[in-house]
Amino acid sequence: MIHSHRPDVLGLVEPKVSGSQANVICTKLGFSDWIRVEAVGFSGGIWVFWNNSLHISVIRTYPQFVLLQGQEANQEAWHYAVVYRSLTHNLRRRLWSELSLAKHGITGAWMVAGDFNSVVSQEETNNYSVFSLQRSSDFVDWIQTEGFIDMGFSGPALTWAKGGSSGQTKGARLDRALCNVSWRQRFPKANVTHLPRVSSDHAHLLIRLTDSRGNHGQTGFKFRAAWLTSPQLLEVVHNTWRKDQCLQDNIWRMSVELTKWNREVLGSITHRKNIVLSRLGGIQKSLVKLEKKLTEEYQNILYQEELTWFQRSREEWIVSSDRNTAYYHAAATIRKARNTVTYLKDENGVWIEDVDLLKDHVRQYYMTLFECDGNRRRCND
Repeated sequence: MIHSHRPDVLGLVEPKVSGSQANVICTKLGFSDWIRVEAVGFSGGIWVFWNNSLHISVIRTYPQFVLLQGQEANQEAWHYAVVYRSLTHNLRRRLWSELSLAKHGITGAWMVAGDFNSVVSQEETNNYSVFSLQRSSDFVDWIQTEGFIDMGFSGPALTWAKGGSSGQTKGARLDRALCNVSWRQRFPKANVTHLPRVSSDHAHLLIRLTDSRGNHGQTGFKFRAAWLTSPQLLEVVHNTWRKDQCLQDNIWRMSVELTKWNREVLGSITHRKNIVLSRLGGIQKSLVKLEKKLTEEYQNILYQEELTWFQRSREEWIVSSDRNTAYYHAAATIRKARNTVTYLKDENGVWIEDVDLLKDHVRQYYMTLFECDGNRRRCND
């Protein structure tokens, strides 16, 4: 997740790890600064990571939240709280009084995000037997008192899901991001995405302050180590190589065919990974039975991606099974970010996010537009 989205601030809640083992994990995640609120056994715990270039300071730590302040040059400070609301009854109600503007003397822009273990209404649940109207009312009262607005989301509606004993999936929107009006005005393009659940029954919340995404440039032919994982590679080589022709001609022909095969059959690793993540997000809305198969496919793609990064690092002594270490990620070229259109709604009201589908949608729109314009001109003539 860190490699794919490169967050500047990362909050992890209920890590189920504590003590020295937690410290070892935290030091390996690649951030310059971090702070932990210790878990009690396997319950609770909050970890927050950030880079020192953001000028972030810790205002307060509490068993159910970590309150941070960010300060940019010549701008008013903003506040951000990472929340994990306890499941213990005598603790959970204290959060609403402890996490407030008045309690900490906070003014200006601030946002809170995390696992609130509560919903604002029963419509945010599915087969959720522990729904409590009183608990929901307390949550809504706190939101209104603090002047928060829901930042909305894209992706699966439920951020937590679990299979029940009867075979039905139960779930709820337990995780969310809230902000006040000042924060929304300061970051008008900020958006929230519920990422597909992978190796957890909770979805990550990806909060972007802008709509920028990365882009890869075109390069010359390179043999990809990840190709060796495909059984089709030998067939392509066998059908392309000509024994009656010289080595140079065979190499040229092989590079052309392998590039075509990679594009049309095997496909871009990044593109395939994004497709699988999109399918995971969609399948979690309806067909839960396919989730295990797609997760296995995603793990296989991650292994292929690992081989690609390993090859690009030019360091053969690194053990290939050490997945996506910071060393050979740092040795590879980091793609540049650019602004782009993230979503479009088609004529059926369906939001389109996949890049290839976005290109087809825009192309078809202008083809139809110019075709209609040409017909009107002929009628006028």
